[in-house]
Amino acid sequence: MQVDPMRTMTRMHVMTSIMPNSVSIPTRMSFRTALALCFATAALLWGSFFPLNAGFLAWFAFVPMLLLVRAPIAPWKAAAATLIGGYAFNIVTMEWIRIADPRMYASWIALSFYCSLFFPVSLWLVRRLDRMQLPLTLTFPLVWVPLEYFKSHFLTGFAWYLLGHSQHDYLPMIQITDLTGVYGISFLIAASNGLITELCLFAFRARLALPATLRPSRLVLQATIVAALLAATVGYGYFRLRQGNFAEGPKVALLQSNLDQRMKNARMLGNQEGLDAISFMHKTMHDLTAEARSKHSGVDLMVWPETMCPHEWRCIEPAVDSCPTAWQEMIQDRCDMVREIALFSRANVLLGINTMELTNSERDNRYNSALLIRKDGKPIGRYDKIHCVPFGEYVPMRKTMPFMSVFVPYDYDYSLTEGNKRTRFVLPTPRGDFNS
Repeated sequence: MQVDPMRTMTRMHVMTSIMPNSVSIPTRMSFRTALALCFATAALLWGSFFPLNAGFLAWFAFVPMLLLVRAPIAPWKAAAATLIGGYAFNIVTMEWIRIADPRMYASWIALSFYCSLFFPVSLWLVRRLDRMQLPLTLTFPLVWVPLEYFKSHFLTGFAWYLLGHSQHDYLPMIQITDLTGVYGISFLIAASNGLITELCLFAFRARLALPATLRPSRLVLQATIVAALLAATVGYGYFRLRQGNFAEGPKVALLQSNLDQRMKNARMLGNQEGLDAISFMHKTMHDLTAEARSKHSGVDLMVWPETMCPHEWRCIEPAVDSCPTAWQEMIQDRCDMVREIALFSRANVLLGINTMELTNSERDNRYNSALLIRKDGKPIGRYDKIHCVPFGEYVPMRKTMPFMSVFVPYDYDYSLTEGNKRTRFVLPTPRGDFNS
């Protein structure tokens, strides 16, 4: 059989004219490229928070990672790349966890890994929704914000580094949180990331061999909606900031001690080192109180840092029928202690203190509390921390998963009980009571 060379050349010419860019179209994204994109997202997200505090970066930080939604790459490679990128962001951003104690390194590593899991989970969910040909402007915020909420509440939650937190420097932007909470800001930022990604994918759809699933008119509609939401948010922010006709409130003094966490831990040792730690904490807060009292007259409230009171507050669960004599004596001793603090402060005092509550069970409740002491020394309100920090204040699923004890930073059971109610304090002042 003979082949006509002229016919063959003509057929090749026709094919080339139909697909002129076929040689440059990538058929499969490499794992290295995917990893580079996820590292770019990690770097931009890191820059959005402390220490750079460049919150504007958050508005497009997820764009590199979101390119993987429609990229020609195996799902497991996309998941692995996003997990590694998420871990790179969390391990650097949350390095402060290890500072409290050298044994917190394991907790830092474990908690960073847990938070990193939300990156591949979000990508997987968005890719599933993308099969319905829905725009990333909608699907990404619908996935990311519920995951933020879940992370903030599951097992008491870890509500750090939400997208909305990156906007703390932009006052007009964050005023809407009185209506939506931080999640409203996160939703808007996620929608912006989705929109910018859609614009990038549309602009380079030919080179990336992507189907044109969106018409330009639909992109314009998405951009219009996001711009309108942004304008409404900023407009509401400026409206709220102009509402400056507030009644004069209480005069508050914030006392900042800046003590090493190891000193706080040492107070429970029961030896000379523990006694020295207690003495130093007492002196630190005594000096700060005296300084605030001398420099600022008429202070209505002095606020102590978290857990800076060296002794635990003692109380009894309402269901307890009888209280041991030793416990009653301890309660009276603590009442005398806070009374002395209030009288010396010459103001109401909000104490950062640990609370031990006697129960009928084998283990008493331990809380991280804020205790409000009236100026005359009478306790009038207490808030017990609801969202305890995983590993730092309790070990997640320690009973059902004993191996979690590997990440315990201390040799004793330091787990706290989470509070079960939000407290509204009533602050008495010469000008009347204030609710907060």
